[in-house]
Amino acid sequence: MFLIIIMGEGSYMSYRDKIRIGVHSGDIHIGVRAITADEMKYQLYEQFIKPISKMMFIDFITLNGDISDCPLSFNSKMAEVYLWLFDSIVNIAKQKNAAVIVIEGTKSHDCDHLNNVKFYENDKDLEIYFVHEPTELEVKGMKIYCLPDIYIKSDKEEKEIYKYPDKYFDYILGHGSVTETQFVKQETEHSISKNIVYDSKELLRMSKGPILFGHIHQNLRYRGRIYYINSFTRFAHAEEEPKGFMVTAYDRETSKYIAERVENKLAFKFNTFFMKHNEFENTDIEDIVKKIDKFIEKNNVDRLCLDIQYTNTQANIAKIQILRSHYGKSKIVNKMKFKSISVKEAEIIEQAEQKQGNSKDYLRDKSLRFDEKLQRFIQEEYGEFIPIEKLQILLMSDELLSRD
Repeated sequence: MFLIIIMGEGSYMSYRDKIRIGVHSGDIHIGVRAITADEMKYQLYEQFIKPISKMMFIDFITLNGDISDCPLSFNSKMAEVYLWLFDSIVNIAKQKNAAVIVIEGTKSHDCDHLNNVKFYENDKDLEIYFVHEPTELEVKGMKIYCLPDIYIKSDKEEKEIYKYPDKYFDYILGHGSVTETQFVKQETEHSISKNIVYDSKELLRMSKGPILFGHIHQNLRYRGRIYYINSFTRFAHAEEEPKGFMVTAYDRETSKYIAERVENKLAFKFNTFFMKHNEFENTDIEDIVKKIDKFIEKNNVDRLCLDIQYTNTQANIAKIQILRSHYGKSKIVNKMKFKSISVKEAEIIEQAEQKQGNSKDYLRDKSLRFDEKLQRFIQEEYGEFIPIEKLQILLMSDELLSRD
């Protein structure tokens, strides 16, 4: 598909010589609790290994960090999936004459597991790189800069990273935070304050082509050329957008490129069922359970978070206990957020809502932030509850806003 788009008219050989096709994945998090080993392997095979094995051309395959989620027991099924994934990628790389670039991610996730697959470096028929520090590579006629998630010790050490001239690299590949994402919080990520925040302006200055990063589990694009690949699959709430991997096609002569996302259509659906305190108080527990079950069925939910507000009365506490008991062993309801508010807090909320009525007066309420207004508007108009943190990420991204 990419070659057809870029080639246009002309001889195959000339275009094939200058076009480079890349496959990019990251944040696979093998070992994460929400997905079994069998489920993870099935998704990886059907939605990653199988599709790329059918591609006519691949010049390089990149894994942009956090391939594992936690320490893996050597004899565990998850360790088998980890080794199987590398073996499958290596086999495809050999068939396609493609290079493999593996960039170390967050230390608490990758856990030095890459040392267990470095034996592939001894394979004379394979071009493979394991990157643990900022590294310049020459791959398939391209200059590629690889930037793992590293500790930074001094300003001098950081300046050394940006020593290269303008438009020096064809690609920059990395894992970690850039300027725009340094304050982003994720349910499955715990940033370490000493880890470097890569300077977006410097990355753009040094690169002619796309800049592809792992770490943030969102389909994000900043300043036109900086992309977050997104996690391969879904294993946490507030990550409802499509998951998968990316494919790029890059013209070495003009530095023009195409970057497309390929969706993992088998990714689990993580949804949130939200109920406000007044609805919870005025609804019988049997009807609340029916509403939850209907929500699960209607949305084909794989994993559900119950996000319920309630006033601290004996009747409401009894309802909460029933819900805990009823869904405590559920394979679908994997998270319960029961927020207790005082009667006075409930009265203040209700008074504010009565003032605003059923109109859109809240849109003109200067005491509310824009993201709070947007969250309420989406919930009222479309029945979807989107966490504030996710809206804040999206509002900064080129996916919604065009930037200079």
